[in-house]
Amino acid sequence: MPGKAVTDDQMTLLNTGDDIIATAKQLLPFGSGNQQAADQMFPLGENRVLTGLAYSFYNHAKPRHTALAAVTAGAGNCDHFGAIAYVMCRERLPAQFRVAWVTGPGHSFAIVGKSGWNIGQCVAVDPWPIQAQAVLFEDHFMSGSTLNHLAEKDCKGQAFNSAKYQAFVGAVRVQRNAIEQSNWTNNVPPSGHTYDHQYCTANGSYMNYYVPMDVS
Repeated sequence: MPGKAVTDDQMTLLNTGDDIIATAKQLLPFGSGNQQAADQMFPLGENRVLTGLAYSFYNHAKPRHTALAAVTAGAGNCDHFGAIAYVMCRERLPAQFRVAWVTGPGHSFAIVGKSGWNIGQCVAVDPWPIQAQAVLFEDHFMSGSTLNHLAEKDCKGQAFNSAKYQAFVGAVRVQRNAIEQSNWTNNVPPSGHTYDHQYCTANGSYMNYYVPMDVS
């Protein structure tokens, strides 16, 4: 497949975004409550039950709370994956970059770029699709949609103080433990539309990016 040229800064964001996507998937081992692939892996509906638990702590004004609830539950939908991506971009990228947690029609993800870039030049970090990768927003399947910014801040390149959130995580853990101790028998998986959404791109394929060589 032919590649697409990007700048050094864009490649930094793409590479970091790919690493964040891989980490986010590891942090949510039960996957998504609305992806068919997770339904097939967990026939008792564990993915949907735990996603429901994550939603009981969802707060669109507090991306870190939303992310920590999903990580503690072990599952989540695009809303939770988007919050995780937003939080991790802030932690892993320096302050020259700015990240937003955004929603569009029926979907949520993170988008990161630099001052002066148009939105198409920015990088979408969207771990929710099954074969997710970081892509330029102009290549993302939500390109052209009106986006609502739930949160937006400069990145800071340092980990947050996890001690501040111990009580919050503990409250989620108590409910997670109760669900697990029931052996899922007392938990009817919530119903809802499911998707077989494989790729982040508009054309449903994998993108290859490269930085052109300087031959001057």
